Amino acid sequence: MYYIGCTPAQRLTRKQKGLASALLVMYWPPEAQEVHWLLLATDGDGLETEHLRTTREKPRLRWLGYELARYVSQDGVTWTWRRPREDMADLHALIASQANLRHLTALAGTLERIARQPGFHGVRVQSWSLLQEARRRGFEGELPHLFFVQKLSHGDRLELSGSKDD
Repeated sequence: MYYIGCTPAQRLTRKQKGLASALLVMYWPPEAQEVHWLLLATDGDGLETEHLRTTREKPRLRWLGYELARYVSQDGVTWTWRRPREDMADLHALIASQANLRHLTALAGTLERIARQPGFHGVRVQSWSLLQEARRRGFEGELPHLFFVQKLSHGDRLELSGSKDD
């Protein structure tokens, strides 16, 4: 049993007892024909771990083109998804090329695609830096709005329907 429905208080109690907790992460956009999911688990006893991979292994855990990374803030340490370094280098090079060649329509399109990527905190920070890079390179157009991911609280019930008619 993985205890994916635990509340934050239950996860804290499990941690204090040396027990592992798990979190089910799903990417399930409206009208999707399939659901991408990932099971994240903490260290501790009580999970069937023979097939689980730890985040201490290299390379970083990647899922749907993003990598899982620790984010340190004033509030403590959290986990977030971000673009891999190689992807960021490619985007910086593309923005530089389009700006240098004054391909402003193409640059505006690139910035729109960047803004439409999932709004995880790590991705949003990276997206903002890319938008600012375009500004530094002379882009004067309107910058696109950066959205954020709506996170369901741990333990909230997720309604599943059996068919499209439900």
